[in-house]
Amino acid sequence: MNILKTILLFPIVCLAAHESLATDDLKACIKYQRADYSWSHAYAVRGFTISGSELNSFARENGYKADYRSYSTYFIVPWDAGGYISLDIGSSYLPSYEKQVKDQNDINWKIKEGWNYCD
Repeated sequence: MNILKTILLFPIVCLAAHESLATDDLKACIKYQRADYSWSHAYAVRGFTISGSELNSFARENGYKADYRSYSTYFIVPWDAGGYISLDIGSSYLPSYEKQVKDQNDINWKIKEGWNYCD
């Protein structure tokens, strides 16, 4: 199972290392909507932003399926345990207020810039 996690995470790690595509390390506060429509507790995370068109190009060049919205911006959070999440934040910056967004699996999340009041 660890090999599978490494294979899934490898393209995102490579993407994060590609300085011309990704922004610097950013702090954000995120939470997801549970199956019962309540919201999880908040997570203080680090990630980076990248445009959908750059994300699609990178994935296709490396043999991965890519169907990200080209005109959108994504906040990518690599998980310590392996894997990642890509949140479609729309604009090129993290919102200073809590904003509802969707991930690559169409799950609802809330995101805001920074770790202040991340509860």
